[in-house]
Amino acid sequence: MNKLLLAGSIAIVWAGDVDSAALLARVQSKVRDNARRIPRYVCRQEIERTAFATIHKSSGDCGTLPDQGLTKPPGLSLILADRAHLDVMLNEGKELFSWAGSHSFDADNPNALLGGGFSGSGDFASFVINVFTLDQVTFYYLGACEAASCVRYRYDVPLEVSH
Repeated sequence: MNKLLLAGSIAIVWAGDVDSAALLARVQSKVRDNARRIPRYVCRQEIERTAFATIHKSSGDCGTLPDQGLTKPPGLSLILADRAHLDVMLNEGKELFSWAGSHSFDADNPNALLGGGFSGSGDFASFVINVFTLDQVTFYYLGACEAASCVRYRYDVPLEVSH
C-alpha cells in the first residue's frame, strides 16, 4: 500500500467546522470535472537511469569509472547508465508513451519501451486523476493545518490498482 500525506488548500476551512467527508467529495468531484476537460497534450520526458553495485576488484582488471576520476557513491561502482527521451501524451485520463518524435503512442507504461530496469510514470496529471477517482483509494482525514485554508488527508492506494 502507498501511504502519502496530502495537504490541500481547496477552500477556506476553519479547523472546527470541517465536514471531512463533504470536503473530500467536493475535491473528488472537482478533479473528475477537470479531468474531463484536460486537453490532449504531449510532453517530452528525459529519463536518466544509473545503477551502482559493490564490485570486488580482481587482479589484472582494467579499472572502473571511479578510478578514472568520475564521481560515484562511496563504496560503489557504476555498473549501468542510460538515458531515454520519450514523448508522453495524456489522453482520456491515461498516459501513453512513445519514443521521442514517433508517430504513434503504443505503450501505456515506459517499461514497455525501455525493456526493463527502473522507470516510472505519474509525473503528469494521471497521478492526481487516479488518486482522486479510483474507488479503491481510501482517504483518512488527519485534521487542519496551521493555515486556515488547509486540511490534511492520508490516502492508501492498493498495490493492484496503483499503476
